Amino acid sequence: MSAVATTSATLVEAPWVLPIVRPPIEDGAVLVDGEGVVLAVGRRRDVRARAPLGTRRVFAGDVVLPALVNAHLHLELSCLARAGLPRGEGLVAWVRALIAKRASLDAASVSAGLGAALDELRAAGIGALGDVTSGLAGGEIPTSAPFEGLRFHEALGARPEDAERVLADARGRAARDAGPLRVALAAHSPATCSEPLLRAIAETPGPISLHLAEDPAERRLLAQGDGAWASLLAERSLPVPSGGGLSPVALAVRLGLLSERTLAVHCVDVDEADIAILARSRATVLLCPRSNHFLGLPAAPAAALLAAGARLALGTDSLASSPSLSILEEAAALGLPAARSLEAATLGGAHALGLAHRGAIASGLRPGLIALDVVVGRRRPEEAILEQPRAEVTWP
Repeated sequence: MSAVATTSATLVEAPWVLPIVRPPIEDGAVLVDGEGVVLAVGRRRDVRARAPLGTRRVFAGDVVLPALVNAHLHLELSCLARAGLPRGEGLVAWVRALIAKRASLDAASVSAGLGAALDELRAAGIGALGDVTSGLAGGEIPTSAPFEGLRFHEALGARPEDAERVLADARGRAARDAGPLRVALAAHSPATCSEPLLRAIAETPGPISLHLAEDPAERRLLAQGDGAWASLLAERSLPVPSGGGLSPVALAVRLGLLSERTLAVHCVDVDEADIAILARSRATVLLCPRSNHFLGLPAAPAAALLAAGARLALGTDSLASSPSLSILEEAAALGLPAARSLEAATLGGAHALGLAHRGAIASGLRPGLIALDVVVGRRRPEEAILEQPRAEVTWP
């Protein structure tokens, strides 16, 4: 009797496969090896023919696509879900309330909230993260968490004389981070960081993250030195930054903060000149439409950014300002054509986090595969997904 060949390969079959980098494949299949590397993708009959003897076969849900990427969130604030932070009153009112809430948080509640959030992310089909942390006790990500990506250790300091100390603190937290994500640095925003600190962050190697143009009040602060942000800074005896009349985006590029390695988060209050700067810089514009809506802010001009050639990705922001950590729900709220929204939810986020092997189903990549239980019918599968963003997710 001849021996039966064995293999660790898996053949994932579905009525639809969405590779992202090519049109959807009806009656499709994906062949992956034991490490999850894609060996073949295409029509079911063609991929089956390439499967070695002993390949495990999985009949997945209605649509198979790459694992999603949540490229901007604050896991350490997950315990503040439904904490009663102000809705619809603007960013500064929310920040003022957040400062008060943070003061009463303990490590146990932060840790419990983070653990529940990690479970929610997995259930939502997310395989990669761009998390931002300020070092709250209890906010450590367990090494066993099944995610990859970046964890940005955020620097925040409005006093120029504090820049060196604040940056050293962020670097120290990054050096001690033993979690599963690669570490990087972030500046909070031009409203809350001095120019010396922003320049120092710009000069650090590797990816950087920055909340940018999140609120019209930030533009007013930099242009006129007054408004809601100026009032909050004065309450805390902090200096008002001088933006020299520049917009937040123009200031960021002057300070060297915008480049291909930058995640420019929110970009709600941007004009045509700002959009052109963002597109030329090749920074990734990280959009969080549901969080912006919660805060009562305008929607970011996603269509104009896309038309200008800006790179787009999606994040949920924290559960303190977003109803869930679902990137599919974020994509459904974006207002772009479905295929473009799903690209931002997968390939765009993977690019932003430097994960060249993720975001698409193509030979040689290792994207992680998820299956969605959606009703496609006569619609395009991309449209069906965003019409049913709460569909059940499985990991075949």
